Amino acid sequence: MSDSMYVMSNDMKALMAELEHIDNDAQDYEIVQAIEEHLGYFRENIEAKAASICEVIAELKGEAAKRQAELERLKRTAAAKSRAAERLRSYILMCMKITDIKHIKAGNFDVSRRRNNGPVSLQIDGDDIPDKYVIKEVRTKYDLKMLQEDIKKGVEVPGVQACERGEHIRIN
Repeated sequence: MSDSMYVMSNDMKALMAELEHIDNDAQDYEIVQAIEEHLGYFRENIEAKAASICEVIAELKGEAAKRQAELERLKRTAAAKSRAAERLRSYILMCMKITDIKHIKAGNFDVSRRRNNGPVSLQIDGDDIPDKYVIKEVRTKYDLKMLQEDIKKGVEVPGVQACERGEHIRIN
């Protein structure tokens, strides 16, 4: 069982092709029997290798699920730490505003109140804005459901062609 599944699959395919070319006379009976025996051997070995590979797949999926759960936990922890840091920054700013303090020497840190950079903050009521300030966007969307139904019915739609579906395996 040292050959790979791929090699055994190709060997099995070659034997099946050879089996199609053999006549059904008495001389070829032993050859047919030997080929069928080899096909059975290949099938058993392919099934055994597939079972082993499925075990590895299950193990890898389990490990990936564990890692994904750990990633989500770390993301939640990082987000909670960021929110806590932001709350503390807001707390210092609030206290500095209440006491009208502009600058604090806090141990190894210098804390000072500053105006936010950037453009003027705007509150927009869209109903009253003149048209010269409005940018209109046009987006083209396609009715995919209708296109799929028409293509399925055999309707030829210019610019659209059906693509062949791929295959996958399901492991239960």
